[in-house]
Amino acid sequence: MALDQCGCSCLQPDPDIAGIGGMISFAVGSAVTINIAVATLLLNLSSSHNKLDIWLSTRLFKRLRNIRGPTANAMSNLILLPILFSSSDSQLLTGFVVLLAGWIQFWNGLSVYHFSVIVNMAWSATNSQLLSFFASQLVQDSHAMGPPEPKEEDCDDELTSGASTPSNTLRFPRRSKPLRASLMLVHAGLLLAATAIQSHGEWYASYQCPVLCVAKRLRPGGSTMRWMIVNYLLLLWGYSAAIIPSFAITSKLAKSIHASISRQLGRLKSTPQPLSFVIRLLTYFGLFVESMTFQIIFPYGWFILGLLDLVVVRYWGKVAFEKCGEDMKAETRWGFGQLVPILYLVAPLLPAIDAFGRYRMLKRYEANRRLSLPQASGSTQTKSSG
Repeated sequence: MALDQCGCSCLQPDPDIAGIGGMISFAVGSAVTINIAVATLLLNLSSSHNKLDIWLSTRLFKRLRNIRGPTANAMSNLILLPILFSSSDSQLLTGFVVLLAGWIQFWNGLSVYHFSVIVNMAWSATNSQLLSFFASQLVQDSHAMGPPEPKEEDCDDELTSGASTPSNTLRFPRRSKPLRASLMLVHAGLLLAATAIQSHGEWYASYQCPVLCVAKRLRPGGSTMRWMIVNYLLLLWGYSAAIIPSFAITSKLAKSIHASISRQLGRLKSTPQPLSFVIRLLTYFGLFVESMTFQIIFPYGWFILGLLDLVVVRYWGKVAFEKCGEDMKAETRWGFGQLVPILYLVAPLLPAIDAFGRYRMLKRYEANRRLSLPQASGSTQTKSSG
């Protein structure tokens, strides 16, 4: 074996890194964030200009048309959007911190197994963070313009008929967007480097070895190298879909490239068979990939791959522990590394409570305004008769 020079010893348990509590909290947090983001995208599916999204919103999601308008805006902006911002930031920070800690321990004898666990948790957080960032920016760009929400005292005061109905939208500060994007790109760089190291052909057989030694003798090959390519494609697409539309310069450039490609494909449609058939397939594939529907399906596939990878990591970790007669249950001890991620799951509940309060306040405001309209018209008739 090429890693005989690494001095691989028995794998030592580390519950702060590979504890089951930390793994479950990352998986649950990712799943909750993904579902909230998907719900937001579904509520706004009918506002998409993509032909596939339009077809789905009119055929498969007919009920969405009934809640489009004030109700849809209130649901997505007043409740889901604040939760999305909180969940996105929580996933970004937890994923970034755990990956950064892994790289710090990388130079201090961290095992291949525990490095794999850290990368898996970072992958889980990255998936949900990218989707929530994409969904929140999409809804914000579509609905964030408009007058501010009503003040709480306005909801109980008598409203006149001339009072303007406030928009069911919220203004969110965008000055932090460059900082978020910068942290996301740094996180992506750390994740790309970690994925490259995991492409070693003997990665699973070296779980008890120091990851630094394995990285110095990196020899990509086998299934790990193929998975590295798949992971790189996932990262490339995920970060491109999340960051490019968020800035005017990159969005304009992407639209220009897309328009140029569409024109070229349009010219090739008149070519003889079978080339024209291939062009049509590429056109339909591009239509699917750029749709909001694909953005809904994509993270679930990523999430399932992450769970499968976690099962594989745990299996090979168990094998490494059993080689030296160690018990993997030693990593179930509760400590700081398991409690903190679990407590982070409570973070989205705080903006959810505030958002629900704002939603109820807005509903009272609109109800009072509707009641004030007949009263105003009745008082006008009384004055005219007198």
